[in-house]
Amino acid sequence: MQQARSFILLALLPLLALALYWEGQSYDPGLIDFKLSSRPALLKSFPPEAGDLKQLPGPRWFKKDNLWEYVNGHADYFIGQGFELLTVVEYAPEPGSAWVVAEVYRFDQALAAFGVLMDEKGETARAIDLGKMAFMGQGELSFIQGPFYAKLVALDKRGQLKKLAQAISENLPQAPGTQDLFQGLPKLGKTLSEGFAAEAYRGMGFANQALTRRLEIEGRELEFFLLPKGGQKALAGFQQYLEDAQMKAEKVGSRYKVLDPFEGEWWFWLNQEQALGCFGCLEKDLP
Repeated sequence: MQQARSFILLALLPLLALALYWEGQSYDPGLIDFKLSSRPALLKSFPPEAGDLKQLPGPRWFKKDNLWEYVNGHADYFIGQGFELLTVVEYAPEPGSAWVVAEVYRFDQALAAFGVLMDEKGETARAIDLGKMAFMGQGELSFIQGPFYAKLVALDKRGQLKKLAQAISENLPQAPGTQDLFQGLPKLGKTLSEGFAAEAYRGMGFANQALTRRLEIEGRELEFFLLPKGGQKALAGFQQYLEDAQMKAEKVGSRYKVLDPFEGEWWFWLNQEQALGCFGCLEKDLP
């Protein structure tokens, strides 16, 4: 009797293995937390077609360990900014050589994507209305949306970029908490420009990833800067900077007025976890 049971179990083993194999082939990907599970979601951001352009087969993905294969010589820069994943898709009217290459880089935060956009846009690029912020240059269009930085390049002058970029922007996954990056900066008078300094804004080693807004008020120009994740660390860096540069600062309420022999008087203060400052401000201009 025992031998019969053993024989039956042995006979069922192949069937059990087949059942397990089949179960494994029909898993629900949504139940498994793959590190790169966003690949399919990102691929959906690229439309099958836009105008005369149609998506070509063979999308490509790049991570930190192989990004150099696509942007050799520039990979370290992207990784240093918080790069996570790159998706590359090509477009043309018919199968064959690509007319347009569309790239979407995902970073670890919206601020990093913004910094890359500002660094990478050409000097002659003009601002256009697309995504959170966008620029159009000669044969190139780039924009940001949340933690995503997108770049479209026309390899053929007939390749139309804006319609494709608009479709990608509309399809990108919505990231929570990606409000206006500049909302912490005061708005006074007329805004002349907004910018970003990845490192050492105005030569100050503590002022990294600084957002800036240059304004004109009552015929005067002034510039506010914001360190979004400054806090006490920025304050300590500010105090060390003063000591190293042998500068003095007066405490005026909760703010510091710096007596700078090179820049003139400027201000620095904390606002919860953010650090702010202003060059060219009078005390009445401060929020």
